Amino acid sequence: MAKRPKTQMLSAVRGCTIDMDGDDQRPTRCIIGLLTEDGVISFALSKQGAKTLMLALQTFIDRVDAPKRDAAIKRQTDPSDPGRSRQ
Repeated sequence: MAKRPKTQMLSAVRGCTIDMDGDDQRPTRCIIGLLTEDGVISFALSKQGAKTLMLALQTFIDRVDAPKRDAAIKRQTDPSDPGRSRQ
């Protein structure tokens, strides 16, 4: 089995920048800058790389939010919940 690469944990990210490289109408890559406590960390992504990163981040957000979403659905559908509005 291949050895897993070491994961780099960034210091707290306080913001980000994005710039496009290439033609205004058809950029060829995006340059991302993450503003951290240690400075700016920059990297570039192609169109496919940007799509892959967005999918990965959305998957993470969905998993983080799932318990809250499930609890809200349970509250809305649980007839024994006294806080549920009656119709």
